Order: sequence, then C-alpha cells, then structure tokens
Amino acid sequence: LTGVKLLVVQLLSERGARRGDPQVAADAIGSAGPGDLVFCATKKEAAVPLGELTPVDLSIVAFVDEVTSTNGATTTSLKP
Repeated sequence: LTGVKLLVVQLLSERGARRGDPQVAADAIGSAGPGDLVFCATKKEAAVPLGELTPVDLSIVAFVDEVTSTNGATTTSLKP
C-alpha cells in the first residue's frame, strides 16, 4: 500500500442517512477528499483497481455526481 492514500469514509443509505460506523478506504482514484461523494467497492473488487494482491477490503473507485432513488411515491436526490 505504499503511496496509496487512506481515507475515512461514511457509508450512506440511498436517502443520505449515515449507515453504520465510519470505515477506512483506500483511495484507488487518487484524488478523493473531504466532502466528496464517492462510490466504494468492497471485498475482492476493492483490490482490483490497486492490483489483485493488494490487501484491502474497501476502496474508493469513482466520484458520484448524483444519486436519485425512487421508492414508491417518494423520490430522493443526493448531490455533493
């Protein structure tokens, strides 16, 4: 993991509510920072952007521009 930035991330529900405790993620895109809305990969898929043998369980793999969730009559939209 030499040279890989580690960031504390807070997982969110589709409505933007905090889900679980904060976790540490490897920044596979290299430019994420505080306040960014990002997409994280878990388990084996978390290691793929960093190399198959990289020992990580959570990595940041993309920025999220917008999330729109429709649940019945309610629509929720998240933007960074």
